[in-house]
Amino acid sequence: MKNYLDTSDDEFELNFINCRVNPGDFTHEAHLRLAWINIVKYGAEKGQINILNQLKNFVIHVGAKDKFHTTLTVASFNVINHFIQKSTSHSFTDFIEEFPLLKFDFKKFIYAHYSLELINSELARRKYVYPDLIPFE
Repeated sequence: MKNYLDTSDDEFELNFINCRVNPGDFTHEAHLRLAWINIVKYGAEKGQINILNQLKNFVIHVGAKDKFHTTLTVASFNVINHFIQKSTSHSFTDFIEEFPLLKFDFKKFIYAHYSLELINSELARRKYVYPDLIPFE
């Protein structure tokens, strides 16, 4: 697959769904874009279901099933959705320029909601657990 920023949202989504993305190319920013696409195209509820299924299928396909983290996926999705609701951007590129901390300091948002102990627990890896510090609204 060519650089993911050089593809349309539909092409990026289709390549990911069909596991035509090189795992080494699926960076943090690519994760952000996948969440952005799912929220913008399908809304938060359906988008969250989609991204959970898409990521699970991808990690199984590439033999990295142990890398999937349910709570981190849902929490990250919630963070991105929060910023999309505040955004005036109409493209992912504009969105990430509008909120650069999502790209450069994303863990800050997760650790505001979750203690290290909880987010690193096996329970949080296997199933979604609610934040123990600040709830998502």
